[in-house]
Amino acid sequence: MKADILSIGAEILAGEIVDTNAAYIARKLVNLGIELQRVTQVGDNLADIVDALSQARSRSDVIICTGGIGPTPDDLTREAVAQLLGEELSVDPNLESKLRDFFRSRGSNMPSMNIKQATLIPSARPLDNKWGTAPGWWVEKDNKIIVLLPGVPREMYALWEHEVEPRLRDISRQHIVTKTIKTCGLGESTVADMLGTLFSSSNPLLGTYARADGVHVVVRSIGDTREEAEKLAEEVVSKIRIILERYIWAEGDVDLPQLVCKLLSDAKKTLSTHEWASMGLLSKSILTQGANSIFAGGVVGGEQQIPADLLLETSKAVEQSGSLKCLVRLVDLINNDELAKNEVYASSIDALAERSTVSALHLVRSYLSCRG
Repeated sequence: MKADILSIGAEILAGEIVDTNAAYIARKLVNLGIELQRVTQVGDNLADIVDALSQARSRSDVIICTGGIGPTPDDLTREAVAQLLGEELSVDPNLESKLRDFFRSRGSNMPSMNIKQATLIPSARPLDNKWGTAPGWWVEKDNKIIVLLPGVPREMYALWEHEVEPRLRDISRQHIVTKTIKTCGLGESTVADMLGTLFSSSNPLLGTYARADGVHVVVRSIGDTREEAEKLAEEVVSKIRIILERYIWAEGDVDLPQLVCKLLSDAKKTLSTHEWASMGLLSKSILTQGANSIFAGGVVGGEQQIPADLLLETSKAVEQSGSLKCLVRLVDLINNDELAKNEVYASSIDALAERSTVSALHLVRSYLSCRG
């Protein structure tokens, strides 16, 4: 089964908002075994929307539209679908009643322009929107499906989860498995060269992507059953593990802070930090993982280097409080590699700068020490 996504709204084309809806739906389609063909952005122009719908319908089984189903005159997605399919819009009494109840429950009367949100075409079934005033549509005609969803992300996510995804899961005939291998120390072209002939396969399909934490190798397989898709993917992944063994640092959705926290926790060790140039990013990334048990504490400096006497005083205070499992004398860490307690990792980040300003950094230095 193949799908297209249409993101509708002048604000998207103008760059006023980021189209997070399409990315969300794309990820969900992969999990459902539905192959995404194209993502199209189109403005609030009736002819343009009809044209985009027509093209999408010519190549895909499912067309998912977000946006353009509000109450204002420039919300034209319903009108475009009606024109494409040659059907007439009419007010559905049940939808009108629900809309009026929605406004009445909030102590107001329904504005007259909202009546368009109660309209349907004969081949459309409404998708109940309990989180807003814009009901979605589920349209089936000529063995094609068109889904209309609100552009507001909160409403779109809820409608997708409760109304759309269960329907698509019932009719999806294929299963897609995606596996990600994360590498470091190699450029993307080098990784691609090392994998060589593995790229010639069309199922599984292989791709490499340069990311901030290294080069990701993504393997995507399609099968009639989940087991078949898993087997196809694993056959290629096992070969990649052999080829890139020394450069692989993780597989799957795990990110670097998560991995570091897990390794420290498994080893029953803790981490202390001293940061200047990174302005606390290292300690924040660790604490974001909820890893209080492995983070023993840290000191963060501003534009000027942290004075040695402040670090010494901080160390004494920590030692006296007894609140931390381990004490690292950060002031001595770089020069002496001295750790006051065992079973501790300590990391220090600073920088060389021109004119001693953060904006003029030209060399960032990081240090890691371990005892135990």
